[in-house]
Amino acid sequence: MSKNELNFESSELNLDYNNDNLKRRENILKNNVNKLIHLKTHRIRYINDIRRVLIIRKENYVFIGDNCFFINAVRTINHFFFYSQIDLLCNTYEEKLLLKQLSKGIKMFNLRIINKKIKSIDLNSYDVIIIDNLIHLELVDYIINSYNNIKSFTPSIFLFRKENDELDIGLKTFDAYIKDVAQRYWDNCLNSNNELCLTKSEQKKANKLLIQMGVQKNEKIIVFPYFSSKINKSLKLNDYFLMVKWLTSFKNVKILIFEVAEISELQIHKEICKTFEEKFKSKTIIIKSDNIRQTMSVLANKNIFSIISPCTGITHIANLIYSNFIKSRIIEYKDKPFMLVYAGLHNSNYNPYNWWKDTLVECLLIKKKPDGKKYLCNMKDLENNKLISENMLTADNISFDLLKKYIEKNFKEDFINYINS
Repeated sequence: MSKNELNFESSELNLDYNNDNLKRRENILKNNVNKLIHLKTHRIRYINDIRRVLIIRKENYVFIGDNCFFINAVRTINHFFFYSQIDLLCNTYEEKLLLKQLSKGIKMFNLRIINKKIKSIDLNSYDVIIIDNLIHLELVDYIINSYNNIKSFTPSIFLFRKENDELDIGLKTFDAYIKDVAQRYWDNCLNSNNELCLTKSEQKKANKLLIQMGVQKNEKIIVFPYFSSKINKSLKLNDYFLMVKWLTSFKNVKILIFEVAEISELQIHKEICKTFEEKFKSKTIIIKSDNIRQTMSVLANKNIFSIISPCTGITHIANLIYSNFIKSRIIEYKDKPFMLVYAGLHNSNYNPYNWWKDTLVECLLIKKKPDGKKYLCNMKDLENNKLISENMLTADNISFDLLKKYIEKNFKEDFINYINS
């Protein structure tokens, strides 16, 4: 097949995840995979023959949760190509900085995180190119058509993220070890082996910061953020403050929120801070932190008793930190904070199961019965994905009464009894 025949479809790049668009996307992906496998590439016989690997990340991911999963997916690839130099190409300097901060302490000595224009990179110098999502078909088109000089090895791996359970294309076309790394890549994106690491020095600095802010040894801190990436993933503001009032009614309890530059000028954030100042001043801690490492270290503090939040990056970070602590035997499982996420419908492609399965976090879902009555259920009590997404409402439908009563009834041992001790 000549280069001119490699006419990759790139017109359907709509990221609106409705069913019609998903079907069109799947058809385009399948067509392009069929074209990819006709490329004349040299077979790489041994994994040790692979010297250089390029991971291309087309999306500009600004959300912490996405980056927490992504850096652990990179760790999986790093373990597979252990003897190769791996370059991770980011879109922006900010993304590069965030990934560097999140990856600190994770042993990936052969990984280099770079921020360049793809057209400035000599693609022919890499033995393997990995793309995490083939929906960016114009990128695939550019890569395939950039190989003017065939070298001893040519890129032979394209990994596709499965957009849903039905989309499973292309993997059968590659060698056994390629299938293996593709499967492990996906499986490790969202499982309990993921972790983030902290140094003792960072933890000591965070402890000193909290002491300076007046936290006493016997005080229990509940991290209770309001903000998430989307407004309908949070409680209504009145319900949020009713929760704050209830949580701070317990003895020796303080509420902690983080303030970052992105939210500091928002009117709703100013309103939250004003209410804290007027009504809960002695019971709240607001930490201004644009340093993700500081945020991570604070979340790991021994005074942190609980984290209750919408589906947001703060809890992803906490889950991965305490996964590392338990795995490293720094703490026992029973000594981890009580972590609870409340979630609901976000868009047709969002499923809380993909984010919170096999984690240390309890995930509550808001649903409605046939008679219209709203209720909360624990994701762990549902049998499959279909049941999880069935009759789900947006998280802003969760009222204070619903959330309080569910915690009191179902987490008496983990939360209520312990907070009163």
